[in-house]
Amino acid sequence: PVILALLLKQRSTIIFVNSRSLCERLSQRLNDLAQKELVRAHHGSLSLRKRSEIEESLKDGSLRGIVATSSLELGIDMGAVDMVVLVESPGSVARGLQRVGRAGHSVGEKSAGVMFPKFRGDLLECAVVAERMRQGELEPVVVPQNCLDVLAQQLVAMCIDKPVHVDALHAQVTKSYPFHALSPALLRATLDMLSGTYPSDEFADLRPHLSWDRSSDMLHARRGGRLAAIFSAGTIVDRGHFGVFLVGDGPRVGELDEEMVHESRRGDTFLLGASTWRIEEITRDRVVVSPAPGEPGKMPFWRGEGPGRPIELGRAIGAFVRQLSEMAPAQARKHLQGRVGLDTFAAGNLLQYIQAQKEACGVVP
Repeated sequence: PVILALLLKQRSTIIFVNSRSLCERLSQRLNDLAQKELVRAHHGSLSLRKRSEIEESLKDGSLRGIVATSSLELGIDMGAVDMVVLVESPGSVARGLQRVGRAGHSVGEKSAGVMFPKFRGDLLECAVVAERMRQGELEPVVVPQNCLDVLAQQLVAMCIDKPVHVDALHAQVTKSYPFHALSPALLRATLDMLSGTYPSDEFADLRPHLSWDRSSDMLHARRGGRLAAIFSAGTIVDRGHFGVFLVGDGPRVGELDEEMVHESRRGDTFLLGASTWRIEEITRDRVVVSPAPGEPGKMPFWRGEGPGRPIELGRAIGAFVRQLSEMAPAQARKHLQGRVGLDTFAAGNLLQYIQAQKEACGVVP
């Protein structure tokens, strides 16, 4: 009800959550409370066409809000958004600032955001994130160095069109910052692996992708190298998702986790993008559906969701708890409501949480 009240006060609002399952559940709950379609779910398991349609609905005013995952964090101009609501901690200061920064894009306006933690432990992390957001204490940017799996893919791709000398490869690769410190020995070790020189017989079944003429140090791609470079690029593993398509060779609607598909049967209804769909057919790699407006449907789920926590934030949480535990109750409450920005209820709840830890264990971590 509190989030619904905030929605009704604003012309347009984005509500950020950390998982697709919560995105669908919260969208459905808000619409049920409002007794009309007030918001729609927006996440990466919806098709690009559906996501664009939802974004346009918010821009033209036909939707009051969008419940979104990180799918709306970057690279999308949403125009005039009055407020951002964060349900759960964003997981990092940088992510929190990025999300709140989606609001107040007009000249002279400030970005406004409200956090709603789900439990006391989440409240603690929200408090630390909010304080560091106010102070501008972002996590440092760390660029991975010498990622050899990425290097191997790029080396194969560079040798597809014509033979390339090893020294030319090294000169080209080290122009890229992530590989600027790559040693010739490490490059040659990677090329050994790509050309079939393996450390043991256990890898004998692997097909080499490059041919290496040691006399001239020239490399060229073997048969199948072009296909490997095109279809095996990237380091994101196969997620095991089923595409969801409209019946009759219709467009892609989104995707579902394979475990949910395994538990579903023809005729079942489910929610996706705050809309209800009926399963008409399940094939080897897709779920064929038809619209089922107004009918109840089960909530989808996806495995392995949720953001990680940077080590800097973890250390800051420990320091924050120790700092509060050393303060007098009145001073700690003043600090939480002033510097951190918690309301009266949240400040009291967090202090009770820390006190309960002291009473149970005698120390705070």
